[in-house]
Amino acid sequence: MPGCRRCRDTGYYKDKETCSECRGVGSKSTTETCGRCLGNGSYYENEDCRYCSGKGKVWLPQMKKWETCSGCRGAKKVEAKKSCGPCGGTGKKSKSVKCTGCNGKGTKEVEKKCTH
Repeated sequence: MPGCRRCRDTGYYKDKETCSECRGVGSKSTTETCGRCLGNGSYYENEDCRYCSGKGKVWLPQMKKWETCSGCRGAKKVEAKKSCGPCGGTGKKSKSVKCTGCNGKGTKEVEKKCTH
């Protein structure tokens, strides 16, 4: 198109278009495996034995002596299964990431054919 300012006589011009990957937002929501529970929704943690309060032994008043705790076998700690808080027990977390299609801008520059 001779004399066209839009395409500078190349037949093409640059225009901005809303990014189709992120719908113009610049970021996308993605799901990732929860690191705390490794995607299981729960994890195990050592905590004080609930029978002996972490002492490893219990007092038997009728026998007037200390006895090794049967709950932890004297170890003071027990492995307890806990529901995962960061992912709400689902094993997955939502995360917002920068859109790679538009480099986080929400629009991208495209080359279009000039119609003038």
